Amino acid sequence: MEDIKALGCKIDWRRSFITTDYNPYFDSFAQWQFNRLRSLGKIKFGERYTIWSSKDGQPCMDHDRQSGEDVVPIEYTCVKFKVLEWGLEAQAFIDKIPMIAAKDVYLVAATLYPETIYGVSNCLVNPLLEYGLFLTRDGDVIVASEHAARNMAHQGLLLPPLNKTDDRIGTISGQDLVGARVNVPLDDCSAEVYVLPSESIATDSGTGITMLVDCIKKLSAKEARSKTHDLLISTGKGFVFAEPESQVMSRSGDLCVVALCDQWYFSYSDPEWKALAKKCLDGMKIHCKETRMQMEKALNGLYDWACARAYGLGSKVPWNPIYLIESLSDSTIYMAYYTVAHLLHNSLDGKMVGSLGILPQHMDDAAWDYVLLGKELSQQHSKFNELAELRRSFLYWYPVDIRSSGKDLARNHLVFFMYAHSAIFPSHHWPGSLRINGHLMLNHQKMSKSTGNMVSIREACDRFGADATRLILADAGDGIDDANFDEKMANAAVLTLYSLLDWVTHAQKALKMADSTPGEPVELGNIKLRPLLSAQTTADLMFNAEMDLMTISTAKEYENTMYRSALKHGLYEFVKCREWYASITTNVGMHPKLLRKYIERQIIHICPITPHITEHIWKTVLCKESSIMDARWPKDLPETPDYSLVSISQYIKSVVKSARKARGALQKRAKNKNSLAVDWNKPVLLDIFVTSELPEWQTKVISIFDNVSAQEIDNRQILAAIKAKGLGNNNQAMPFAQKIKKQIEQGEFEQKPCFDEQNALNVALGFLTAALGCTDINVIALDGKQKLSKSQSAAAALAVPGDPSFLFTNA
Repeated sequence: MEDIKALGCKIDWRRSFITTDYNPYFDSFAQWQFNRLRSLGKIKFGERYTIWSSKDGQPCMDHDRQSGEDVVPIEYTCVKFKVLEWGLEAQAFIDKIPMIAAKDVYLVAATLYPETIYGVSNCLVNPLLEYGLFLTRDGDVIVASEHAARNMAHQGLLLPPLNKTDDRIGTISGQDLVGARVNVPLDDCSAEVYVLPSESIATDSGTGITMLVDCIKKLSAKEARSKTHDLLISTGKGFVFAEPESQVMSRSGDLCVVALCDQWYFSYSDPEWKALAKKCLDGMKIHCKETRMQMEKALNGLYDWACARAYGLGSKVPWNPIYLIESLSDSTIYMAYYTVAHLLHNSLDGKMVGSLGILPQHMDDAAWDYVLLGKELSQQHSKFNELAELRRSFLYWYPVDIRSSGKDLARNHLVFFMYAHSAIFPSHHWPGSLRINGHLMLNHQKMSKSTGNMVSIREACDRFGADATRLILADAGDGIDDANFDEKMANAAVLTLYSLLDWVTHAQKALKMADSTPGEPVELGNIKLRPLLSAQTTADLMFNAEMDLMTISTAKEYENTMYRSALKHGLYEFVKCREWYASITTNVGMHPKLLRKYIERQIIHICPITPHITEHIWKTVLCKESSIMDARWPKDLPETPDYSLVSISQYIKSVVKSARKARGALQKRAKNKNSLAVDWNKPVLLDIFVTSELPEWQTKVISIFDNVSAQEIDNRQILAAIKAKGLGNNNQAMPFAQKIKKQIEQGEFEQKPCFDEQNALNVALGFLTAALGCTDINVIALDGKQKLSKSQSAAAALAVPGDPSFLFTNA
């Protein structure tokens, strides 16, 4: 708790509790939940396959595993190949075991595709593997791997039906099995094949014996599989065998098997319940497309789940107290307990009774039915009024607005969460949204105590401070992929926050000077302000529109719990927006009102992520009376940003970028002694050509891309299309076509901007002159009437609406 507090997390610790029977209040809640689900027919009892730890003597569920989480039993059809004739070595071994002489011996091959038996040409064994001979409950002797026998022994397939495999009749090498002749269990029982060696056969899955298939009769795979399986089982020529789909290791270090045992389980495979859970999922807001896909896959693939175990931590199964509720099964609706925990008890273990004086024995099933489901409760109940207070608290807080969890719980706990809510609660109390995050890496490597690549919350806060730690955590990633805590970035975050504090402090001094002399400009260091009473210009309006856009975007990302994107819009791009504004107004200065607005928005933007430094700036630097925690999100926002003004700002930025690129190309060309290059050591004049109309030849070139993807057409095809449109002699057509192709590919092509380009550029003329290193700039709006030089005409030919062309010359 202290570490979480050091990180600055705002948590109501009164609602903390222990989720075992050590807390009698939560114990009554967990038992009520199980009684309720059982009464609804969702908990059943019966024989079923489950992952089992022989060492622990109980099912090994996901949270009991050292490895193999999410692994489930997989069922095979075991095909029995009767041995007709042994090889010489094998026969000599068999003759030494009298009890085998009077019994049939079978090689058993485990397969997921029993229909392939109709095309079997050989049986395969691993010559490097030792096989066991085991007595089955039917009195036969089977040959299989030790791995398979361990699982079979727990499924009642072997005699004696013990949870061990050392009762084998004998051991035989795979090499000695090679050459044996076996019978294929087809309808006429006349097919025979030989056993061949294959070292590629796995020793840790199946039975260690496989079938080599040449061809199969053409049947519907699904139909043939079912019919063949049923036939083999009904005729005794095969049996069902299960094993873990991959290795599972218990926390006690036991290699788990699949056991067939009686147990209490959730009937998650029930179609009606599955449909109800799917409806719950469909109604939830999912904060990532990949998350919804993952949850749908997990829900559709979930089968029945064992919900009780023999020992461990947890509450007892109320109707069968020799069992404990499995750890993932009592935590599916515990968020409902948060709504009343602080009223029931004042300690984690529930030993300190809460303010309402309700004792654990008062919280029987009838009480929980009333508090959480609103069922009728007798007014004669000794705690009727107090329980009514619990009911009010539950209704105030529920349903869950958002459930945030790690991706490792996506295939179990979070699916159970939807199942339980859909069964127990009415739909208006189903969860509202789900947010799944990945794990956290450190410096692009998995955290591990053994390798030393580890940092705790406390260590991070001590080294970088709480706010820098929170900033990097927020910036580490938004999706379900693993995020990365980069220590170099954490150091940079410290500098970012310090720079912000230093700049705001400096800017606030300048604003105070502007307040004291409203009719005078202010210049303090690199902050230049024009008079407070001056009118706002187009540059000011553009800056204001961009601020609105960033603030609206930041709010949207916060709402979607996309904190990295919120930082992008609310901090990094917001700072760039202000730096751009300072640059574009470098001749006249920024407007004090807009700068003050910027500072307050900047602090509010990042307050949820960096609360400590923003609180300091808010109260100490900005001298606000109340805490920033009492501040509200800006209300002076339009419903939608003024995109026309934003477009002008983006247009000016793109012009600077394009002009710099054109200048760079000229400077590179200047290295060629024969080129007519601009002398950059002399004064440079820049002509910027803008146009609102396309000449006919440009319209024809653009039409080339009307019915074909820009990505699919190459230069050879473009040149052919240019010639087909009668532009073969136009030297500008090909360069222009390549330019349009690139714009279309990058999603930047627009037929016409929604503003006057010449006016937009004239607004930023002083900035453009300085930014592009020119002595003077002429913005020329083409109308077909200007008298242009040959070089100007060539440059002007490349101008299109929204994308001007440039000509650098020596003045």
